[in-house]
Amino acid sequence: MAQPGTNKPIPRPSRKASTEAPRPANGHDDRSEAELEAERESIRARAELSNPDHPLRRMTRAVEELHSAATELQLAPMRLEWADESGEIEIDPAKASLQRSVEAMLADYEALRAGPIASPLPDLSAPTDPHSFLVQNLIRPGSTVMLAGPPGAAKSWLSRQLALGCGAGTMSFLDHYAIAHPMNVLVIDEDNGPDEEWRRDEALLEHLQLSREAVRRVRRVSLEGVRLDEDGWQRWLRGQIRLHEIELVILDPISEMHGGKELREDASFRGMLAFLKRLKVDFPRMATIIVHHTRKLAASDRVAARGLEDVRGQWGQTPDVVAMMSPLGNRRSKWEVHKRVPHSSLILEQIAEGEAGQGALRYVSDEAAVINRRADTDTRVLSSIDAGAATADEIALGTGLSKPGVYKALTRLAEAGLITRHAPFERLIEPREMLA
Repeated sequence: MAQPGTNKPIPRPSRKASTEAPRPANGHDDRSEAELEAERESIRARAELSNPDHPLRRMTRAVEELHSAATELQLAPMRLEWADESGEIEIDPAKASLQRSVEAMLADYEALRAGPIASPLPDLSAPTDPHSFLVQNLIRPGSTVMLAGPPGAAKSWLSRQLALGCGAGTMSFLDHYAIAHPMNVLVIDEDNGPDEEWRRDEALLEHLQLSREAVRRVRRVSLEGVRLDEDGWQRWLRGQIRLHEIELVILDPISEMHGGKELREDASFRGMLAFLKRLKVDFPRMATIIVHHTRKLAASDRVAARGLEDVRGQWGQTPDVVAMMSPLGNRRSKWEVHKRVPHSSLILEQIAEGEAGQGALRYVSDEAAVINRRADTDTRVLSSIDAGAATADEIALGTGLSKPGVYKALTRLAEAGLITRHAPFERLIEPREMLA
């Protein structure tokens, strides 16, 4: 085909797509680097689609071939037979089976085209920073963290303390977990209400030595009836995340944000779980904290440590991290972190009423460090016994430990069956047997 008014043929475009952004006619380009990069990325994507081996190209060819086969099959006449006795029409079984197979394959490929593409591992995009944390050793971008515990375990206090610390970008959370930077935080409260939340803000800000202006990045809605099993509320939350560029969203309590029971067979609960999982994919730089009430403890079980199985239940693998709060009495709780972050176990204390920052939680001790110190003490006591020390006085003299510390170590070792219960102390298991 010639160009209008000439005998020259119209030049055909090159089949090899360029990845360079087109140059303007005047030689100057006033677009920003981000706009140019976006255009280059669009050109690269079109170039990839032009590759005949691209998965979408292969799927399209397969569907077209199957459509063609199905059309030919439907146009071909089917051999019909009349039965001698019943008079019923019989269709050629082989042809009918082939037709059903083609129809099933067509349905499979149509579903394949509409769904996600399974990519080879070398083609997958790496996270921007696969080892990054929003809160060191506790909250990763794109993760769901379950803060769980029985009623009265100060979970809401702790989640708000985390929200304010992250919003202000304070040095650390609980003097143990470093906060990476100031974050945009959204708190959805379906428990306390705006008045109680305001009072708690005042106490926590006093404890953290922050002003309200310092936590302007933190936003909250209270008792609005948010239901995350409903499409309208899901879209509302996604809109909030996009509008305010939220990096941390706190849902408290999650049990009030769906209309069903926390059972896998409940459609409302399954719908909410699917939505929470989708948030990880659609907002990979954001983390979600879900506050979850476990069953109320019996009086005899008040200070017992809660097992991880108490909170997993119907939630399965939805949480990437589970942080357990277990009351110990006297305003103290055990905080223990499980799953896809380094394990940690702390003893926390809630500030008493009447004191500055009442209700806030403060770090008391690192239980893991205490366990390590005990293990070190027990090893020194065993070594002293192996060296011939037979009484608590001799062990204290040889190790430099205090006598109360020696007595506690002797009790632990005796209960473990490693030494005799009374002086003169002797080892019951030889060192080589212990190593074996």
